[in-house]
Amino acid sequence: MITNIATVLALLPTQTRARVEGFSRAAQDALGHDLAALIVYGSAVRGGLTPRSDVDIIAVLRTDHAELLRSLHDAAAVARAAARVDLRIMLLDEIPRAADVFPIFFDDVRGCHAVLFGHDPFKDLVIHDEHRRLRVEQELREARMALRRLVVDHAFDMVALRADVQGLIKRVRAPLHSLLHLHDSSARDDLVTVLDIVGRRLGVDTLPLTSSDQDPVLVADACAVLLDKAIDDVDQLSALSARPDGGH
Repeated sequence: MITNIATVLALLPTQTRARVEGFSRAAQDALGHDLAALIVYGSAVRGGLTPRSDVDIIAVLRTDHAELLRSLHDAAAVARAAARVDLRIMLLDEIPRAADVFPIFFDDVRGCHAVLFGHDPFKDLVIHDEHRRLRVEQELREARMALRRLVVDHAFDMVALRADVQGLIKRVRAPLHSLLHLHDSSARDDLVTVLDIVGRRLGVDTLPLTSSDQDPVLVADACAVLLDKAIDDVDQLSALSARPDGGH
């Protein structure tokens, strides 16, 4: 879903909006024709931006020689310090070539973003389902290993366990959403919707994962069940034919 940038900026705090717009102007001045696009994605577009959230921006360049990159230093430093802008820099011609190794990230960007400047490099991007499947399984297995470590590390600190498990749940939103895509199930990509649909599909109660007053141990247990079921599900998917998908 491509969101109107004016709508996105209107939802930002006044100071953050001014800094983001200032960064856009400064980047255009510094990079000139070598700046192909500025893309805003993440919670600033999807919703759920908090005072502690980053504003995620991708600067898409036509070239990346050192002198050009150095010219962006001041604008990036001000935006990072004043508006928590988390800047990724990619080359225009590397985006389609990197779709095989960043399928979930590119799906996440492509699914909900706004064009701050330039043309949309994700509009006609082709991502293959087998690349999605492999990356979904990797990220879910990594999350499962991380969850085991959290239970060990925070065995006697329930506050830390709750915070870190909640963070882990947010991180698996994207791979779980991609798992739904593999099953040809379209859904909004916000966390609550993704957990609800995946939970119903896999027969898992995900309510503890979105409730703020649950026992942290029960939340960790529910997260473990969900991850185990999701890993089994994606693992059982047969090797998919390289089915290209140009968009949602």
